Amino acid sequence: MTFLVMTSDSGMWTDFFQTDFLTGTTIGLALLVVGLVVTWFSAYRYLLGYFLAGMGYWLAVEGLQWSAVQLFSISDWHGYVVALTASWFIPVSYFIYRYLRTPAGEFNLSSLAPMKRRTRQESYIEHTPIYQDYKPRFHS
Repeated sequence: MTFLVMTSDSGMWTDFFQTDFLTGTTIGLALLVVGLVVTWFSAYRYLLGYFLAGMGYWLAVEGLQWSAVQLFSISDWHGYVVALTASWFIPVSYFIYRYLRTPAGEFNLSSLAPMKRRTRQESYIEHTPIYQDYKPRFHS
């Protein structure tokens, strides 16, 4: 069975599988679109934010790499090294600033340490509101 399509360049009917419709790029982009649509309609829609943030970060790295290659006449590989170093400069300098600004002995990574297990009494939550002058309206 053959699938015939009309090509735009010659105007003739050719076999579908001999055209450039099913290249790896086309299949990859189609799978990407299907994945995005499925994720959009699933309970994991919040992951699209991370996906877009990662794409934005890599777009910035690509821009820095292109600028470094154009400005300094270096190779592409060295341009990526410069771009990734520049992209990590701001967060690393912020953490160093925070470390140097905290008084000695107060800097800890307690959020990364395992939490102490609560006893049953510590985890008990009282749900009855406490009022100074509480008078119930209804008596049984």
